Amino acid sequence: MKTVFAVLAGIIILIGLGFVGNYYSWWSYNYFAPKYATTQNKIFMHGTPYMRGKIRDLADYQTQYMEAKTKSERATLRATIIYEYKIFPISQLPPHLQRFYRMIKNRYYQN
Repeated sequence: MKTVFAVLAGIIILIGLGFVGNYYSWWSYNYFAPKYATTQNKIFMHGTPYMRGKIRDLADYQTQYMEAKTKSERATLRATIIYEYKIFPISQLPPHLQRFYRMIKNRYYQN
């Protein structure tokens, strides 16, 4: 009879350990996943291909803005530029694009 109870107690302990392990896995995922995602995002946003792509995109937007014929086209491009570059480190841009972005953001650029 003692062996039956010992076997049942062992099974219950193993099932309990399974639940504890599962809870620990869930807890550790909820704790570490946001930190991991944030780190990946920071690494991506400071990578050379991302920076070069954003610089190229802003140069293309500048060309489109210069070629825009109506105020509504310029307003649309202005809103797009401000939205896309809100979190971008502007200090990483070449000087002429920094000037263009600041002028667009401050509504000085009416060319």
